[in-house]
Amino acid sequence: NKVKKAYLLADKEQKALPLKASYNKKTGHYRLKIDLPHTAPDKVVSVVVLEFEGSPEVETTICQQADQTILLPGVSGEASKDNKPSELKFTARGGGADWRDAAISLTWNFTVEKAGTYQIDLVTTETGSHGSPVWQGGQKLKIRCAGQFQETTVAADSKEYNQRSQYWKLIHTSAGKIKFEKPGTYELSLIPENFGENKTGFTFKEIQLNHIK
Repeated sequence: NKVKKAYLLADKEQKALPLKASYNKKTGHYRLKIDLPHTAPDKVVSVVVLEFEGSPEVETTICQQADQTILLPGVSGEASKDNKPSELKFTARGGGADWRDAAISLTWNFTVEKAGTYQIDLVTTETGSHGSPVWQGGQKLKIRCAGQFQETTVAADSKEYNQRSQYWKLIHTSAGKIKFEKPGTYELSLIPENFGENKTGFTFKEIQLNHIK
């Protein structure tokens, strides 16, 4: 849909914000760029209002971000088991999955706008009580994308403070690289091979694809 106008909800005069719509023929992807003021008008949540022509038709495919990263949240993946739809539960504690069945896999479809090589960052979370959070790695996984396969073992390569859940840290695992030869729509599957004796479950949160060259 064509966006007729964008403005800040806090602006009583509803002054139009500069905007630019574009379309990428190679990927079939629409993008809307809005120039925002340097200072947010509200202390907590600032809202941008968009006025459309007709009812909005929203593109639901996962798209590459402006900083070239591609984020594949676990909750957005399609779970399957034995080639049939399945389900994974994602807990509130740290936002990770309670993933205990190694026969379940996750698959995402997403758009790549910039061809090149991407580092795979697999993100899991701590879990347990907020006073004594726990985490367990060692799960063996396979990542399939663009005709390429990467095998990895989940390890705590780095830890990060979780802004959404202050008691449970995010755990990052470097899971290899993927090369996209050209822009387009791709599919990535996260396939467990062996969870071993895992008491806490595979607390998967997301995969981040970071452009490196």
